[in-house]
Amino acid sequence: MKNKYLIFFCFIFLCIAKTVYAQSFVNGTVLSEDGFSISNVLVYNIANQKKTYTDSEGKFNIEGNISEELRFIKDGYERKSEKIGNSFALKVLLIKMPFEIEEVRLNNLSGNLLTDSKRMKIDNSKEKLEKDIGLPKLKGVQRERVPTVSNDVIVPLLFGSIKVDALYKLISGDARRMKSLYKYQDLQEKVKWIRERIENDYFVRYKIPEEKIGEFLEFAIQTNPNILSSIKSNKIETVRFELNNSIDLYSSRLNKK
Repeated sequence: MKNKYLIFFCFIFLCIAKTVYAQSFVNGTVLSEDGFSISNVLVYNIANQKKTYTDSEGKFNIEGNISEELRFIKDGYERKSEKIGNSFALKVLLIKMPFEIEEVRLNNLSGNLLTDSKRMKIDNSKEKLEKDIGLPKLKGVQRERVPTVSNDVIVPLLFGSIKVDALYKLISGDARRMKSLYKYQDLQEKVKWIRERIENDYFVRYKIPEEKIGEFLEFAIQTNPNILSSIKSNKIETVRFELNNSIDLYSSRLNKK
C-alpha cells in the first residue's frame, strides 16, 4: 500500500514539475550604454515565438526556458540577442546606432539662414528600421558612419550647432583612415567569398602560386568591375569567367617583378 502511495505522489510531483518548467518565465531589465532604462523595447523569444515590451522602467517578463534565445529590438538601437541562463534574470545593454544624415547639396545659398534652412529638406526615411514583426533583418555590416564635411560640418553650422567629434575626425585624418579601413574590409570579404567557392587548384592551374591567390583576387576585383557586380549577384560562374580575363594581365605583372 505504501509503495502505491509513493508511486502516486511521485507521479503527481513529476506532472507538477513538468508543468512548472513548461511555464517558466524570465524577467530582466534593458538599459542604454549610459545606464538609463529603455522602454518599449520588443522582447522576442525565438523558441516559442512569444513577445512582450519593456515597461517605463525598462523591465520585462516573458515566457521562456533555459538556453532559449531572446532578441531585443528597438528603433535607433542595434539588435541584441541573449540566451536565458540559470538565474532567469537578465540585464541587457542596448547600443545606440549611429545617426546618418542624407547628403545635402548646398547650391545657390542666399546667405539668409532662415531661408536656406527651409529650402533644405532632409529625407530621414532611411533612419526608420523595419517594423517590429518578430525577426527583423539588419541590412549590411553595422559600422560607425564616416563623417563628411557637408553632413557633419556645413549642415550643423547652418542650424547653429557643431559636431565636435566629427570635426576632430575630419581634421585629424581619422575619417580618411576609417574610409580606407572599410574599403579594405569590404575587399577582403569579397576575396573570402570567392575563395570559399573556388578551389586553390583552379588558380595553381593557371600558374598563380597559392601564396599569391589573395593578392591576385584583390587585383582582379579592383581592376575588373564585372567581378564586383557578379559577386553582388551571387553568380560564381560569371566570376570564374571574369577571373580568366584578369589572369594574363596579373601574370605579366608578376613576371615583371
